[in-house]
Amino acid sequence: MNKLTINYPKRDGIKEYAHNKRIHQKKPIQKIVNSIENFKFNNPILIDENNKVIAGHGRLIETKTMKMKKLQTIRLSHLNEAQKCTYCTADNS
Repeated sequence: MNKLTINYPKRDGIKEYAHNKRIHQKKPIQKIVNSIENFKFNNPILIDENNKVIAGHGRLIETKTMKMKKLQTIRLSHLNEAQKCTYCTADNS
């Protein structure tokens, strides 16, 4: 089992994952903003060893809207490229 640690990198150091299949529309992004305003940031963004998002693209977009400077992330450095792509697709299903 992997030990998961929450990290707090700067938002501008996080990159979108090129293989993300989902395109986020404005209305769902506003729902994410509302959720974070009401409940705080309770679901960290999953990133790889190169700071690319594996899961949490909507939350990343929303953090730009909210002008957050640091993000809660969990680094998944144990996945290979195929696993990252598969996980990203499954997370967006």
